[in-house]
Amino acid sequence: MRFYLKKRESPAAAVARINLELRARVIRIINDESLDPDTLVHELRKCIKKMRAVLRFSEPGMKAAAFKRRDRALRDFAREISGTRDSAVLVDTFDCLADHYRPFLNTAELLPVRQALQSRHVQSMAAFQEQHNASELESAFIRLEMKIDRKAGVKVTNAMIRSAVRDVYVRGRKLHHMLDEDPNTENSHALRRQAKYLWYQMRMLKKRMPESMHAVVEELDELGELLGDDNDMSVLIDTLRKKPGLCCNRVQAELLCSLAETRRISLLSAALRLSARIYANQPDYFVESLFADA
Repeated sequence: MRFYLKKRESPAAAVARINLELRARVIRIINDESLDPDTLVHELRKCIKKMRAVLRFSEPGMKAAAFKRRDRALRDFAREISGTRDSAVLVDTFDCLADHYRPFLNTAELLPVRQALQSRHVQSMAAFQEQHNASELESAFIRLEMKIDRKAGVKVTNAMIRSAVRDVYVRGRKLHHMLDEDPNTENSHALRRQAKYLWYQMRMLKKRMPESMHAVVEELDELGELLGDDNDMSVLIDTLRKKPGLCCNRVQAELLCSLAETRRISLLSAALRLSARIYANQPDYFVESLFADA
C-alpha cells in the first residue's frame, strides 16, 4: 500500500485513502490461511499502530473525549489479539541474551530453559488458534470500525497535520527528559510509543519533506528498535521474577535476570543518546524544518 501523502493529494483525501487501505489490509491478513499465529498477530498489530498514528492527524480537530474513545478502541483490539506476543517475546529475548553473552555462558546448560520457553510459546499459539478463528476476528474488527467511524466527520487539513506532528514531538521530547531522569520501564515504553507515532507520521510525509529530514526517520526507526529491545528485556525480567519456576530453577532465573538488567543499561544508554539528538530542537523549529518544502 502507499503509506504516504502524495504530492498533489489533499490531506483529507490522503488520510481517508490510507485508512481504507489499512482496513482492507487487516481483512486480507485475517483471512490469509497461510499465516501462522505469530505472523498474523504481528501484521495485525502493525496495521493497528499505523491506524493510531493516522488518527493523530485528526486529533487537533476532535474533542478530547472522541479522540480518546477511538484511540482506546484501537488499542484494546490490539491487546485482545496479542495472546501469543508475550510468549514469543520470551523466546526471542532469551535468544538475544544467549547470543550477546555467548562467550561467557554455558549455553548447553541453558538449553532446557530455551526448550521450556519454546514449548510454552507453542501452547500459546495453539490456544490462540482455538480461540480466534477468521470469522470471529473479522467480526471483531468490523465492530471496531463501527466504533471509530461513529460521528467521525473530521476533515484533516495541512494546519491539523502540522499541529498533530508538533503535539507528538512535544510528548516525545517530554518523555525523553523523563526517561533521562528516571530510566524505568514505564517511561521507556511511553517514549517508544511516541517515537513510533512520529516515525509513522514522518513516513506518511516523506514525499513532502526535505531530504535533510530523512535521516530523522531512520533515527526514529533505530530508537524504536532500541526501546523495543529494552521493553522485551523488562518482560523477561518481570516474568522470571514473578514466576521463577516457569522455565528454569531460581539460580538460572536470577542469572538471566542479571544479564537482562545489564543489557538494559546498555540499550537505554544508546537510546538516550539517540533520543537526545532527535528531540534536541524546539518543537516549532522541528515542524518548520519538516515542512520547509511545503
